[in-house]
Amino acid sequence: MLTRSGHHQQGPNIPAESPAQRFPPTSPPAPPDHFDANIRLRLDVNRNATVPLLPNKWYRIRPEFRANVISHSGNRVGLFREKEYWVWDTNPQPERINRPVRVNTTPRPPPLVCAGNFKTNLVYRYGIDLERQGTLQRHEFRDLSPFYAAALSDEYIAISTGGQILVFVGTPECASGHCLFYTEDQNSFVSHLLFSPDGKTLLALANTTESSGTVRRALVAEVAMFPRIPADGTRFVQYKDCFKEVANWGNSVYTPRCLAFSGDSKRIVTSTTNVGDYCEIQILEYYYGRWRKKGSHLISVLNGPRLPKGSLTGIQL
Repeated sequence: MLTRSGHHQQGPNIPAESPAQRFPPTSPPAPPDHFDANIRLRLDVNRNATVPLLPNKWYRIRPEFRANVISHSGNRVGLFREKEYWVWDTNPQPERINRPVRVNTTPRPPPLVCAGNFKTNLVYRYGIDLERQGTLQRHEFRDLSPFYAAALSDEYIAISTGGQILVFVGTPECASGHCLFYTEDQNSFVSHLLFSPDGKTLLALANTTESSGTVRRALVAEVAMFPRIPADGTRFVQYKDCFKEVANWGNSVYTPRCLAFSGDSKRIVTSTTNVGDYCEIQILEYYYGRWRKKGSHLISVLNGPRLPKGSLTGIQL
């Protein structure tokens, strides 16, 4: 140590710390067994992992989620595992209070709208805190298939298990998480679900097995025709005539991959996987009260020994 006179002074004899003492090894905390209402999420799509964030702690878990969906308005975000889901409200309405509001700059996690799971045989449990309490509904699915596709609007949640489409209430003011109805077709496999931007239409793409082979169809359900919650809502209700076929592409060699609505909800566009150097874009249009085929176009995709396998990964109107 250097004094004011310029002479060096012997400092206290402090033993040097080894790197192991300065930076002790730490093991990452174990991921939580379940999610609660205070959870915050960060979706790391590029790294193909989902990282739940509890207060001041990060947990990296295996990417076991089947889908992560955001409603068109951005007010709902949902995560879907094999047989359970969680939906959050990203734009909660402020509470009305009769006292001055103090500005708080600390970010708060979005509130959980609802959660549900099919972990128990023949029983569906939904609510906010499923570990402590939850409402039960009984169903008749002996072996429910894992979730395959999902869609969100500000009022409803739609889930496809392949042969079934289940529609749930998504508003916290009215039995959020309650299964409103389901539709089932053992000869069909629903691979895509999407709500229109105005939330009035639910679109489903299905592969249906017929005597001539597998045909590809587009099905549409009007939200205004959804049934209301029955007085005895303890069991699942099947609604067979909810979806109407609006397009049938027959035994097409092109398999639908992406779909989108236009901003005014009057057009639908789908893109397919590529066959050779081409993929197909198919357009539907709402014309005088009904949906009809507007046309289809073949799009050339780049393929080559030094290029990745060509395929459209997204589409938008």
